[in-house]
Amino acid sequence: MYAKIIMFANQKGGKGKTLHSHLFALNLSSKKHKKKVLILELDPQQTLTKAVELLKVTPVYDLKTEHFDNIKRALEENLEKYDYILIDIAGMLELSGIRTAISYSHTVFIPLKPSLYNTVSTYEFIEECIELKEERKNTEYPFQYFVFMNGNNQTNRAIAKREKKKIEDSGVPILTNELPERKRYLDETYNFDKAIVDIENPTAYEYDYVRLFNEMLSKIESNNS
Repeated sequence: MYAKIIMFANQKGGKGKTLHSHLFALNLSSKKHKKKVLILELDPQQTLTKAVELLKVTPVYDLKTEHFDNIKRALEENLEKYDYILIDIAGMLELSGIRTAISYSHTVFIPLKPSLYNTVSTYEFIEECIELKEERKNTEYPFQYFVFMNGNNQTNRAIAKREKKKIEDSGVPILTNELPERKRYLDETYNFDKAIVDIENPTAYEYDYVRLFNEMLSKIESNNS
């Protein structure tokens, strides 16, 4: 059985790609799902690797860094070792290898933080996904992508509502669950040691992630089922 290759991707930086990869890997690796997970970090900044080294912790998933030029070899070496491979990339389509990395993926989740500038760049990335989905339409493992709203707050709620409706009306797949704007968890050691779905009484913040990631998992597992 080969691993499912997943990406959190957007063409703009700072939208939570690395954070969501980390938290989703924790979810998949938890006692509830018991999946063997690898995060393949292709981001030249190596944000996640540096965070692990700084905190001196060992995540419950495996983490490897790799250069874009070696992505094919890295995937081939690990496809039969894991249930899921999450590819963490930089937020620039112009970088060499980004489009190649996306083309290897089975499912891409696109975080959209509502604001005028963010939505414009996100739609550019969606166009790439639409083309790839069409190219893979009749293949053995079709490509799929989903937008999810990330970081809604009081000041951009009107923009979020407008953009969500625009996405839905255009036929672009969008997840039902979304995330309000809350504090980041990446710098807290706790998250490397225990997946959020293992908490008996999750906080509202953690429950938002539980619901979102459960929806994501259902979409992944239904692809080509």
